[in-house]
Amino acid sequence: HCNGGISIRDGCGLSFENRMTADCMTSMLVTASKSKNFEYFLESLSVSGKSGLLRNRFASKKLKGKIMAKTGTLDGVYALSGYLVTDSKNYYAFSFIVNGFTGSRKAMHNKFRKIAEILVSGLT
Repeated sequence: HCNGGISIRDGCGLSFENRMTADCMTSMLVTASKSKNFEYFLESLSVSGKSGLLRNRFASKKLKGKIMAKTGTLDGVYALSGYLVTDSKNYYAFSFIVNGFTGSRKAMHNKFRKIAEILVSGLT
């Protein structure tokens, strides 16, 4: 489904030559959600306000436990990709990828939090 939306130069993900569009990442996450092993994949993700790198992020009552995702950062690159989770356990794939950002990490966290709040509000 990526149709040229991905270019991998190394397997660890630290090369600035690695490229993936948010659309491609979201498509991969949708495909993963249809796997018989999806529950094992979910266990590898951080949970907003509860675990991993998202333990202290998205921790408001509105977002706690509603985001299961992985983060990614390099100089000037910031990403968050995973799933928004409804109370009825429906999973909605998303991917936020920002290239060339020069602001603070906190500012980017706040922008992602605002977007997540809007998306979660639309799912309830």
